Amino acid sequence: MDVRAEVVTWMRSRLGSRVPSDPLPDDVAVFGRNGLLDSLTVLELVVFIEKKFGIEVAAHQVNADEIGTLGALVRFVDSRRRRP
Repeated sequence: MDVRAEVVTWMRSRLGSRVPSDPLPDDVAVFGRNGLLDSLTVLELVVFIEKKFGIEVAAHQVNADEIGTLGALVRFVDSRRRRP
């Protein structure tokens, strides 16, 4: 399952034309000052990720360092999926 494709598809289903056209660079901000998502949509994204990929995202992990950009978010999910 391609994490990047799943996340981008989810974002486009929620935000439509607010999500730039393909390909989205790794450094596109998911949330924060210049991010694509507002705080409520970030929470919806976290719920989607937890359900879709079978991982748990703790409240303290919802920050710019962990999941602030598309690339960071993909790496975060991939690293949690590989844990036993």
